[in-house]
Amino acid sequence: MTTVASYKNVGQGLPRRDGDEKVRGIAEYADDIPVPDGWYGWVVRSPVSHGRLKKLNFDPAFDWSRVCVVTPEDIPGENVVDFVGRDMPFIAHDWIQYKGEPIALVAAPTRALAREAGSHITPEIEEHPPLLTLREVVDQYQKDPGKLHTLVQQTIKKGNLEQGFAEADVVVEHEYWTGHQEQLYIEPQGMVAFPEPDGGIFIQGSLQCPYYVAPELIITLNLPLEKIRVKQAMIGGGFGGKEEFPTQIAGYCALLAMKCGKPVKIIYGRNEDILFTTKRHPSWIRHRTGLKRDGTITAIHVEFVLDGGAYVTLSPVVLYRGILHATMGYKCPNVFVDGHTYRTNTYPNGAFRGFGAPQAIWALESHMDSCAHELGMTPAAFRLHNCLRMGDSTATGQIISERMGTPDVLEKALEKSDYETKLKQSSRGNPDEKNLARRGSLLLRTRRGLHRRRRSPTEGKGRH
Repeated sequence: MTTVASYKNVGQGLPRRDGDEKVRGIAEYADDIPVPDGWYGWVVRSPVSHGRLKKLNFDPAFDWSRVCVVTPEDIPGENVVDFVGRDMPFIAHDWIQYKGEPIALVAAPTRALAREAGSHITPEIEEHPPLLTLREVVDQYQKDPGKLHTLVQQTIKKGNLEQGFAEADVVVEHEYWTGHQEQLYIEPQGMVAFPEPDGGIFIQGSLQCPYYVAPELIITLNLPLEKIRVKQAMIGGGFGGKEEFPTQIAGYCALLAMKCGKPVKIIYGRNEDILFTTKRHPSWIRHRTGLKRDGTITAIHVEFVLDGGAYVTLSPVVLYRGILHATMGYKCPNVFVDGHTYRTNTYPNGAFRGFGAPQAIWALESHMDSCAHELGMTPAAFRLHNCLRMGDSTATGQIISERMGTPDVLEKALEKSDYETKLKQSSRGNPDEKNLARRGSLLLRTRRGLHRRRRSPTEGKGRH
């Protein structure tokens, strides 16, 4: 083993490359990019959540010569967003799978004109009943999952689940739900596309992964990779929300720019951004755990269901990371994790920091508390009894061959925080008047002490 006395970067304060410009207010975000002679793009969207698109009607009273319109027939390549699933069109041409799905694109010299033109395009849609909530998905999943549209499915198996539950003295079962979560970056989504003299396209905007966009647009724009250039502009936050989604808005801009021959910019307003960009996947997670009276876990069965929205996007990665973390950190010889992502007629869900792990870990740790309570153990004691240690194997069969922090970190945290003492003092949410009065009195005395220490030197020498 080599011991390094000092590191070049680890433990050092490194300046952010964009920090100076952001602090001084001179950073150029997507909407600050100069676009000489540029036009503005607008996305025309479906007013219904599910149905078959029969035709688009263009108001003959509107002067269409003032704007540029792109429909599926104008796409030079394949009408598909080339993500993991390759099932989402840039512009709907047959089925509508969510309210707000693009049905046409418009560009014009001003945002107002582009938006006005979009209002003169009306679709004829044969509506079908939509599936809108995770609650509806779970109800159907428990009755007949075969009637649901599966976007992704994956399982983890280890040992013999039936044997594990047969060995248990106690079985604890609970359900856990999480909802959509919005990334709420400071800067909304925005991209600009510049047509180039050689027939190529230059794209610049707010995105986390510039190397994703160009390869994902090749088949749609029908251009070789060398003719699609992408540059990352300054980013006002992303958190996963600007990972895969920018390919869509870049595609909208590029398709319009290639048809009208002018640079095209699309900057979402906040309301539009919240309505029509990816979110964290809602989840329903059911844990069923077999336990010995001494606290040993004998079996873990997890049903892990995600609401994927209308299309696959990055759901395979989110599901895999989710089921991987569904039992992570605890040793158990018998495990079965059954993961499913189902379609709903809502905007597709996608990348958000953690990729399924936050949903899984919240449910797991909540359930570990319930298991400890059922056995009359403290949460800390239960975790220390069951946490993975050197030589143990995970649910996927990996042998822990190096120290990874547990139980060392937990033991040190319990010691430094004086956790057991504080746990005994805690009301745990119960309205214990005696306990609350004692702690309230202590808090009041503390605040009075702080007030006395902050008195000014002249206090008491005159009238105030």
